[in-house]
Amino acid sequence: RLTEKEEALVVALERVYEELRTVTIQEALVSLGGTAPSPVQPVFQRLAADLAQQRDYGDALRASKVQLGSQAWDDCVSGLLLAHAVGERNIREVFKRIASNARAQVQLRRRVHSQQAEQITGARITLVVPIAVVVFMRVSFPDADRFYSTPGGELLLLVCGIAMLVGYWSMLKIGRVSRPSRVDEEQRA
Repeated sequence: RLTEKEEALVVALERVYEELRTVTIQEALVSLGGTAPSPVQPVFQRLAADLAQQRDYGDALRASKVQLGSQAWDDCVSGLLLAHAVGERNIREVFKRIASNARAQVQLRRRVHSQQAEQITGARITLVVPIAVVVFMRVSFPDADRFYSTPGGELLLLVCGIAMLVGYWSMLKIGRVSRPSRVDEEQRA
């Protein structure tokens, strides 16, 4: 779901980049209230409403940053605030770079997610195969069934089961990639 939101944000940023050929930054941001993809449209509708009500430009952008919760949008807001303070000369190129970086991040997250899915599948197979072998041995070889029915056999099965669960948990933990935390200078100050 988060990746869908990020993809929608990339589309919105690319639209702003294209619109900045003919309109101002505020006009482009207000137009996103109606043209942004649905996962991010409510945030941009709120931003458009804030800007239409003459709310402070910086406050409106910071509020949208909190609502959207995206590092890419955090970067955009920083660029927009800087452009508002010093002038809008190169803001179109800034949007282009941020959009391309955000798209690259989304694609990288997809690849990582795909590899995580492969890791999870491998961990599940690693967990199921020994269980299937023990069941097969108990059914096919009665002598093995007698051994596993003894206290020593049951203890061996318990130790193997615990080792398999620890291995499964370890494989999942190794394969997990956490999301980078968002940097918000205003909260650190």
